[in-house]
This record gives sequence, structure tokens and C-alpha cells, in this order.
Amino acid sequence: MANKRKKVDKYSRLKPRVSPLTIAGIGVFVLIIILTIFLVTDSASTKFLKAYQSGARQNGFEISLTSDHNFEKVKFSKVEKLIENNDEIIIYFGSPQCVNCLKFVEQAQRAYDNDGQYNNDVANFINKIYYVELKQTETGFNLEGLEEFYEKYEIDGANAIPAVLAFKNGELVVQYEVVETEDNLTEENILFRSVDQFFKKTSEQFGN
Repeated sequence: MANKRKKVDKYSRLKPRVSPLTIAGIGVFVLIIILTIFLVTDSASTKFLKAYQSGARQNGFEISLTSDHNFEKVKFSKVEKLIENNDEIIIYFGSPQCVNCLKFVEQAQRAYDNDGQYNNDVANFINKIYYVELKQTETGFNLEGLEEFYEKYEIDGANAIPAVLAFKNGELVVQYEVVETEDNLTEENILFRSVDQFFKKTSEQFGN
């Protein structure tokens, strides 16, 4: 009986054209690119910080704001759901192009940091302020749907910014406003007192 020739799979003899070393090198290269993108991409916290620092410089001054601030930017479309899903929440409507907003943010951090002039530990009950950035238009700062939002929650001063609002169980309980004073205070101290009053009132409401 004639010997049968053993069939050889021609593909089994093919050697890989790319060596394992090359594959490993490509993997390392891709990893480096991913890490580089991660390192050079600013976090949301850093973007907020840079935007407000830049806004202040454009208006001829500097603000004291650090990367550990307690502002978290959110989309306006998410705000009502946030109010519904949180028993207690603070929302700030503003813009880095608004001078009063720049000064509010600085004084809010001053109060939040409890630098000795503030006698209540804000961090105990306010660890996050949600931030909605308003768009600058020819007539001021606004967003589509903002007027309806203000009407729904009975918010005063639809055109006034910054608008800082404290909600409890879905209802507006405190609204930030600049306090009137007969004392001979600087603008900075008036703003700080206003922020101080807002946080104190909010603390009382959230504590009930």
C-alpha cells in the first residue's frame, strides 16, 4: 500500500509578520498617548477656576480662588431633576464675564474656607454648589427656558445675576441678595456679609 503523503497546512508555517516586541511597543505608545491626553485635559474644577481667573483679569483685577472650590458645573437641562432628587441643594446661576459673579465666587470661597471671619462651619452643610453658566447676549445674561424656570419656582429678579438659590424638598427657601447696610464698609466686606447672610439663612433652613 502506497504511503499517503501527510497533508501540511501551509498557513501553519507562516510566521507572524509583527513581532511580540513590536506589539508591546505599540501598546506602550498608545498608553503614553492616553496618559498624555489625561494629564493635559483640565478637570471640570480646573476649567471653572481658569475661566473665573481669566474673567477677573479681563476686568482688571485678580480673585482669590483655588482648585478645591466647592462649585460643580451642571447643564441647565439637569437642574430641575437635581432639585427633585436632592432634599437640600444650592444652585448658582452666573458667568465668568459678570463682574458681580466673579466677586460673589471669591467671597463664597472665603466663607467656605472659614478664614476666621466666618463663625459657622459652612463645610458641614454646604459641600457643593451647583453652577449653571449663563450665556452673554446683547441684552445681558440668559438661557433658553430660564424665565419659565424662574416663574415655576417663584424666583425674584429674573434678570439679576448672580442668582444663588437654596432649595429644600423641591421648594425655594433662600435667595441670595446683597444686604443693605449703614456701616461704612468696603464693597468687598458688603459682599462678604451678603454671602455670610445667605449661608446662615441656608444653614437654618437646611437644619430644620
